[in-house]
Amino acid sequence: MLVKTGDKPTETEINADFNYDITLTKNLEIYKVDSRDEKLPLVGVGFVLQNKDTNKYVKQTNGILSYVDNRSEATEFMTDSNGKIKFENLIMGTYVAYETKNPNYGYEIIKDGITIKNIQKYIKLSGYIWKDVQSGKQTVRNDLYKDDEYDVNDESFNGITVRLKDKDGNKYFAHTLNNTVVAPPRMLIAFLENNLNEDGSINIPEALQPYMDGTKILMPKK
Repeated sequence: MLVKTGDKPTETEINADFNYDITLTKNLEIYKVDSRDEKLPLVGVGFVLQNKDTNKYVKQTNGILSYVDNRSEATEFMTDSNGKIKFENLIMGTYVAYETKNPNYGYEIIKDGITIKNIQKYIKLSGYIWKDVQSGKQTVRNDLYKDDEYDVNDESFNGITVRLKDKDGNKYFAHTLNNTVVAPPRMLIAFLENNLNEDGSINIPEALQPYMDGTKILMPKK
């Protein structure tokens, strides 16, 4: 993304088109246990996994996952000695796990598929915004983020407001998760100043109570 420099700062909306066909993946783990005793893993239970969003089945070849149309071509995954099956880099979405066999004595195969949601609420985006550097008649790209050497012309562009749009045109604010939006020490100080009681207890604001399992007040340990 390039920003043209000028004598006066101006507010400009920059529209950039991106390729939204980015495959987002996440790891998934299935844990098969006795319904009456979660500490009892069931070994050797077979599963076939189907992506409910695409109706395709998961196939594994040399450790690499792919997707096929027919269930007969799908890979039958087995639970290990801990009763677990681990999938790495599985395309995010809703999956149905169909049990194919259960060799453990006394157990029946679950005929109906088990729905599993393998989704992610947040994703990480990264990038840079820089100023152009005039070089004769040409406008060249600043090389600050190309190498580790200092360049006297290097100048990052600050004070940019970033808004994101999804493929349907809905706007989202870009939030950072590395303490740059709010400084935790200052936030905690303000929180205590407004909610600390004389006996040392702390009132939990109503807006935060759902994130504290409904706790309304914290009492000091004696």
